[in-house]
Amino acid sequence: MFARHNFLPIAIAIAGLAIAPAFAEETTEAKPRYAVAVHGGAGGSPGPPESAEYKAKEAGMRKALALGRDRLAEGKSSIEVVEAVIRFLEDHPSFNAGKGAVLNAAGEAECDASIMDGRDLSCGGCAITRRTKNPITLARKVMEDGRHVLLSGEGADAFAAAHKLALVEPGYFVTPAQRDRLRRTQESAVERRQSRRAAGRSVALLWTSTATSRRGPRPAGGTTNSPGASATPRSSARAPTPTTGPARFQAPESARSSSAAPLLSTSPRRWRIAVRRSTRR
Repeated sequence: MFARHNFLPIAIAIAGLAIAPAFAEETTEAKPRYAVAVHGGAGGSPGPPESAEYKAKEAGMRKALALGRDRLAEGKSSIEVVEAVIRFLEDHPSFNAGKGAVLNAAGEAECDASIMDGRDLSCGGCAITRRTKNPITLARKVMEDGRHVLLSGEGADAFAAAHKLALVEPGYFVTPAQRDRLRRTQESAVERRQSRRAAGRSVALLWTSTATSRRGPRPAGGTTNSPGASATPRSSARAPTPTTGPARFQAPESARSSSAAPLLSTSPRRWRIAVRRSTRR
């Protein structure tokens, strides 16, 4: 079971494997052997081994493993053991399952779960549940009911209520650690957007300063309306018209050697279009 877009904790149990000794002088009754594997899911690094978060997850994993081992030793079926182990992980706030699941952008937990019986390959699952306390139990009910393979959203929660499974308020799944993680994620997203916008503004300023340097000083004559200056009409002091064909925009050598060279070496009109697109991000 896992929150949206994250890996799920997994429990795999194999029971009833009768393994006889390879060499035996006399026939003895084979003892049943079993195995259980538990995966705590993903959702971020648990931190260094000496941290409290790491120790809490390690202790939870050991308890989940012991629970599965003891249930198998008691002769419980693999399906029962898998459900019990995943329920433990769903109830433990340190794992990305049920209580303590990763939150979506709205600050809510949307939980998924699935289960399969290897004997007949029957399976069941649920997705985007917000009120079912243990989605793995709901997934098993879907499998045993047989009419569906996967239920999601409000329909999944309604199916859980119809089968009298435990329901909780959506806030039950939200923990302070996951709320703080969501806040950091959203702040990081805002910083990335601001950084992209700042990069776009820098490109626009670079184009403006480069274009100004190419135009050079204003020719003699012309008209100025600066305070304290006399207005001089434009006259024959106009810059000579080039005779070698249309001039193209060329960036200075320092700019052409930068990462913006492909944009700076084109025409002013195309440059303006590129800058406009970059500032709209």
